[in-house]
Amino acid sequence: LMAQANETAPQMGKIDLMKALIRGDFVAGYAIKELSMEVETGLSKVDATLTRLYTGPEFNGYVFRIVNQSDDEKVEIDVRKLKIGQPNLAIFSSVDRDVLEAKPSGRNVAYLKIIAKPASLASEVLLPISWVKNGKDGK
Repeated sequence: LMAQANETAPQMGKIDLMKALIRGDFVAGYAIKELSMEVETGLSKVDATLTRLYTGPEFNGYVFRIVNQSDDEKVEIDVRKLKIGQPNLAIFSSVDRDVLEAKPSGRNVAYLKIIAKPASLASEVLLPISWVKNGKDGK
């Protein structure tokens, strides 16, 4: 019976891992690293930093802090365009603010959380960030 208890231990689901990424919780079976790794955004006034990395048997979890440093332009984060690696290893993502206002607004920071397959590498992330075109191109 004791051997069975280990076999039936619940595996961490991706929803539970996402909750932990959002809350900054400890997750059984996952190593958590606090980081400050700059990540290329492709936009001159937008900074992205990998702030926390969860590594576990089934998934990697990433928390990116994205900051719009522009004084007058907005930035959009479209998680549907997110990619990690070739082929894409991202499974699930969430962002707490999908439009970053200009710096003076104080609403210019977002946290992007990504759950990806264990083979994923933070250095291969393609962040889905673009400038908002003054509201003229109504998607």
